[in-house]
Amino acid sequence: MAGNDPEEWKRIYTADDNKQLYLNPSYIFGAMREAARYTKNGVTSIQSKVSATLQVITNRIYLNRYMPEQITQNEDDLVYLDVSGVRNPSTKARNVRYRVALSPGWETEFRIIWENTIWESNRSSITRRRNASWTGGCALNWIWTF
Repeated sequence: MAGNDPEEWKRIYTADDNKQLYLNPSYIFGAMREAARYTKNGVTSIQSKVSATLQVITNRIYLNRYMPEQITQNEDDLVYLDVSGVRNPSTKARNVRYRVALSPGWETEFRIIWENTIWESNRSSITRRRNASWTGGCALNWIWTF
């Protein structure tokens, strides 16, 4: 792991042959799993149920942004290089991270499925909060805009 590697971002961003940026499905799964931690199911959260039943079936989650020929640190650009200091909680060491970032307005679309038979006990309150259909297994197209 790099401590201060200005070339780090070149190894970690994902783009296709046309330079269109995309996310791996594990990022979406992780974001939804973590968000489920804050949705209560009685005394606990629904995080374990989401982890057990959610599947992101889109292999590449394309963003409406392309990697520019020259990337800058200008946050007004659609795609820019974010340079920030981070602290390792284990060692307390400080490092600099270089990451590709997107300005507001990006969009993506992906497809998820889940098996919902273990959701029966709290179906009505979850449905009201999530405004989703919970009959049988469920598949949804999600479109995120930020």
